Amino acid sequence: GGTEYLKLVHNLVKGKPPVLDLDYEKKIQQTCLNLIKKRIVKSAHDCSEGGLAVALAECCFTSGNNLLMGAEINLSENFREDALLFGEGQSRIILSLEEKDLLELEKTAKEHKVDFTVLGKVGGKNLRINQWIDLPVQKLKERFYNSIPGIMEKRLDRDVFCL
Repeated sequence: GGTEYLKLVHNLVKGKPPVLDLDYEKKIQQTCLNLIKKRIVKSAHDCSEGGLAVALAECCFTSGNNLLMGAEINLSENFREDALLFGEGQSRIILSLEEKDLLELEKTAKEHKVDFTVLGKVGGKNLRINQWIDLPVQKLKERFYNSIPGIMEKRLDRDVFCL
């Protein structure tokens, strides 16, 4: 309820925002901090506005050195596709780490009593999420950073502004 997806795709602004469990959020943040201190986290990105699909896309092109990196993601199909990709549930962080460090991630998550799911692997030039999304990271980056200027250009072509 109340997601960007609902607003943009269905032109609806309704529903209740996801519930935030502050105790669980604290556990998630502490787990992430501990993993960073152990130097096994290569990147961390919150999953918020736009949901998992948007957060994964941002992970592919928002590195400090302009490196574009794709990913192969395999999600459980036990949920509605739109809810899984664009749901804005709270207390989710996307981490990247080396495969050899998965056991340390599992151990730390269990210590803090938080859930985790291995989503896939980093690599390639596309972001692939199941059979639903398969797009070049360069295209995702261009759309992400140029969507508002593109909309403004279209409006400037047909609108007159007065001060």
